[in-house]
Amino acid sequence: MMAGFSYVALVTPPDKHPVYMAFFEATILVGVLLGNTLNAAIVDTLGLDVMAYISAGASILPNLIIIFSVSSNTKHLKTSEEKWRWKEILGWRNLLSAFHCILKKRPGKGRILLILTFLMYAGSFISSIGFSTTSFLYFTKEKGMTVTLYSSFLIYEEAMKGLGGSFILLAISMCKKPVDYFHLLITGYVFDISAFIIMSLPFYPVGAWIGGAMFVGHTIARAQVRALQAQLCGRDELGKMFAFDSIYQVIVNNAVSIGYRAVYSATLEVWPECSFSLCALVLLMSMVVAVFVSFLKQRHELLLKDDSNNST
Repeated sequence: MMAGFSYVALVTPPDKHPVYMAFFEATILVGVLLGNTLNAAIVDTLGLDVMAYISAGASILPNLIIIFSVSSNTKHLKTSEEKWRWKEILGWRNLLSAFHCILKKRPGKGRILLILTFLMYAGSFISSIGFSTTSFLYFTKEKGMTVTLYSSFLIYEEAMKGLGGSFILLAISMCKKPVDYFHLLITGYVFDISAFIIMSLPFYPVGAWIGGAMFVGHTIARAQVRALQAQLCGRDELGKMFAFDSIYQVIVNNAVSIGYRAVYSATLEVWPECSFSLCALVLLMSMVVAVFVSFLKQRHELLLKDDSNNST
C-alpha cells in the first residue's frame, strides 16, 4: 500500500496529490468493502477452496498490472534514471534508510515538520483502529444490532469514509478558487471528531448512521497529511518516507488494538462509549498538532525564502 502512495506522489502533480491519494486510499477501502460483502456468499455457494483460488488470483493481479503498465505511466518523467528510481527506493535494502529519511536534518523547519505530520496522521490511524476493534462488540452487544445490520452499517461507513471523502475532494479541486490545505485538514478532523462524539451520545440508532456519514472527514484529513508529507520530502525520498509510515503502522497497530480492547473491557459496565470518546480525544490532539504545524510551516517557508534570497 505504501509503495502505491509513493508511486501516486511521484507521477501526479503536487497540487493534485490530496485528490489522487484520497482516491487511492478509497480503492483500498472499497476492496475491503467488496471482500467483506462477497466473501460469505462465495464460501457458502462455491466453497472455501474456490474462495482461496479467487483470493490468490486477486493477489497476483496487482503485480501483473504493475509489470505491464508502470513503464508507460512514467514516460512523461524527465530522464530514464528518474523514471525508474522509485523502484530502487522501494527495495528492501533501503528499508533502514527510511528512519534516516525522517530524522535527517533538512532546510528550514523541514525535519520537525515531517515528524509532526506523523503525529497528525496518528490521530486518524489510531482512531480507525479503535473503531474497528470495539465497534462490533459495542453495536451488537450494547445496542442490539444484528450481525447482518452491523455488516450493512460497516459497508455504509466504509463507503462514506472512502468514496464520500474522495468525491468531496474531487469536487473541491474542480473549483476555480483553490481551498487552502489547512482549512481542509481542520474540516476533516472536525468531521471525524464529530462522528465519534455523535455515536457516543444516547441517540441510537440515528446517531450511529449520522456518525457514519461524518466519517467523510477521515479521508479528507488523511489525504492532506499525505500530500504535506510528500511536499516535505524530495522526489527520491518518497519511497523511504512511506516505508517508514508502513513500519510505524505495523508496530502501532497491534499495541493500539490491545489497548482499546483493554479500555473497552474496563469501562464496559460504567461507560461503554468510552472507547469512542477516546478516539475523539486522540483526533483532537492531532488537530492541535495540525494547528501548530500550520504556523510552523509559515515560518519554514519564510526561512526557505530567505535562504534562497541570500544565495542569490
